[in-house]
Amino acid sequence: MPFKGSDETWESFDQHIMGSTVIPYRKIIVGVDHTTASAMVLQRAIQLAKAFSAKLIVVHVVSTIHPLEIKQGPIIDMTYLEFMRAAGADVINSAKKRLEEAGLDGEVIGAEGIPSKEILAIVEEKGADLLIAGSKEKVGTQAHLGSVSKALSEKAKCSLLIEKVSKNC
Repeated sequence: MPFKGSDETWESFDQHIMGSTVIPYRKIIVGVDHTTASAMVLQRAIQLAKAFSAKLIVVHVVSTIHPLEIKQGPIIDMTYLEFMRAAGADVINSAKKRLEEAGLDGEVIGAEGIPSKEILAIVEEKGADLLIAGSKEKVGTQAHLGSVSKALSEKAKCSLLIEKVSKNC
């Protein structure tokens, strides 16, 4: 039976799949923040790293853009930045603990800047073959990917898994 709009048959599709070699993921990067949803994404990344015997690199970026000043550039409120750095240190320490408890080969990287740009730079530098990001459940006019997940989906040069985090998943 041919595919709709194609001359190929199911048999040739099966032959193509049987003849294909898929290289397993060897280096996985996951971006995390201070949220409960992000902790769930980290847990999924740990599961995948174990399944593929892959190295897991956890990345946390302290944003230098204040949420209320996204369109205006770098923040000038040092109190906010210091608060985010302290919260980031907690995230990094928790991630290190989770990797150790899981017995995984991995590392945790902290950075500052625009989260999507920093994560993509680290993906490139480390040669990751899978990037994992989270996307929280949103409703109404908020029903779209977050700004970081959206930017990663548009610019990542490796495979990308956007882990949907919701009450039903």
